Amino acid sequence: MSSVQGESGGGLQRSLIMLSKVVAVQVTDIPKGEIEELILDDWKGTELSAADKVLLESFPNLQFLSMNSCGLRSLNNFPLLPKLIKLELNDNKITGGLDKLAGMKDLMQITLAGNQLRTLDAIQPLV
Repeated sequence: MSSVQGESGGGLQRSLIMLSKVVAVQVTDIPKGEIEELILDDWKGTELSAADKVLLESFPNLQFLSMNSCGLRSLNNFPLLPKLIKLELNDNKITGGLDKLAGMKDLMQITLAGNQLRTLDAIQPLV
């Protein structure tokens, strides 16, 4: 199992770095099919682009994805990751749109602490 962790802190202005560059730096010598964990905490972006979606979907065996403290406001373009078991989206600004996760049948654990979900209805698509 290969685990990949993004850099946080330092002098980098995370909001100016494209997700593809953050991932590319981390997976340079690891075949995408071998990566089961990807930790992208502190990457800054309000939502994923279509290109980000394609990039993340290129990891066919991803079981754990962490995108804590990224500033995500939306799950638009969130990738379909059929083998994903655990997803961490803590400390973002997500208000809804959890229906974007409905296609991930193996997803067993999702953490959403510190987001802006106001009602239980917001998590209904996960039930």
